[in-house]
Amino acid sequence: MQPAAGEELCSPAAHGMATRPPGCSVDLHQLLESTYVHGTSSRSMRIEQGTFDSTDARIKQDIVRMIVQYLEKEGYVSSMMTLQDEAAVKASEQQTRRTMLRRAKKLILEGQWEEVNKICSKFATKTQNRMHKSFMYTMYKQQFLELVERREVQKAFNKLTNSLKPLEGYQSEPNEFKELCYMLTCNSVQDVPSFRDWNPSSGRQSMCDQFTLMLNLEEYPDDMSLSKVPPDRLVEMMHQAVAYQIEFNRYQPSVTPRVSTLLEDYTTCVLPSTTVHTLTAHKANVKCVTWVGEDGQAVATGSSDCDVRLWETESGPVSYTHLTLPTKRIV
Repeated sequence: MQPAAGEELCSPAAHGMATRPPGCSVDLHQLLESTYVHGTSSRSMRIEQGTFDSTDARIKQDIVRMIVQYLEKEGYVSSMMTLQDEAAVKASEQQTRRTMLRRAKKLILEGQWEEVNKICSKFATKTQNRMHKSFMYTMYKQQFLELVERREVQKAFNKLTNSLKPLEGYQSEPNEFKELCYMLTCNSVQDVPSFRDWNPSSGRQSMCDQFTLMLNLEEYPDDMSLSKVPPDRLVEMMHQAVAYQIEFNRYQPSVTPRVSTLLEDYTTCVLPSTTVHTLTAHKANVKCVTWVGEDGQAVATGSSDCDVRLWETESGPVSYTHLTLPTKRIV
């Protein structure tokens, strides 16, 4: 978009914006896909998701403890106690699951399949049905493979038809069940290429790993008290966040601003005051002007002449693209 004849453009370059090297072209698609936001610093650090893992149990527990501390200080006693109780219950449930996991691993490694099945039956109502059935398929497959390894063909056949066949849809590989059927005609498990590296020990260990994933355990610290939480930790972190936004803002305020809300990121309101270019191309009144792209690399203008023009802020007077709209003028 472009300003009409005589329209003046006050470029951010006049206010300390980093300029591009001469001859460096601007990618129109990149500009149109991005939105220029006042207050974005050219030296701003990117806040990466990898800074910390928000799904980590200890990080989540730290957040809960900071919130509990804030609620206690502000007098929200009922809310604080409710949150503490819920956190304690969740931690207790995780401890119960950890105990179950230790017992299940021991039984799996010992090959006590009936006991493993009992534990899985208790756990089945507390997990996703598909995960449970997938584990049951793996357990029956392990039993089948060990029977084949011991050349107990009839028992292996019964396990295949009675236990594995109903769960065929939960096989880990598309043709795995067919390979298990073929295995009944082989001298050993290793005669089937995809099971060449299998042995009873590695198979049972793999089952332990799958059972651990199924439980979806999280590690919770034993100490749930607030004794290790620094004073006013939540509010202090809010101050740090706002200070970071102010420090890395494009335009540094001369006086430390007073932030009235934490629901929006801080941005400095700047009104350009220096005329850098006068843009002349529109044949009627300019109705709208806006920055386009990160760092304000371009300006878009719309006019009553039905043209929308895009200008590079450094080259100024010459627009490098424009779009003519249908008969209706821009308002």
